[in-house]
Amino acid sequence: AAGDPGDLADVHLELARALWETRGDRGRARTLARAARDVYARGGAARRKQLALAESWLTTHGGERPASR
Repeated sequence: AAGDPGDLADVHLELARALWETRGDRGRARTLARAARDVYARGGAARRKQLALAESWLTTHGGERPASR
């Protein structure tokens, strides 16, 4: 059975943070955070808080602008 895509997005964002903090593959960290952000953006009001966290992380760590809504 398929799970909530937001749950996988949560894992992606946490992995992005861990990769960054341990000086791992920072390009991969940004890719994971973008993927999480995109899922959160499709999640509507239920994922608004997570979307804001992902966008903030990307702005700080990847120079990304927030996803258009």
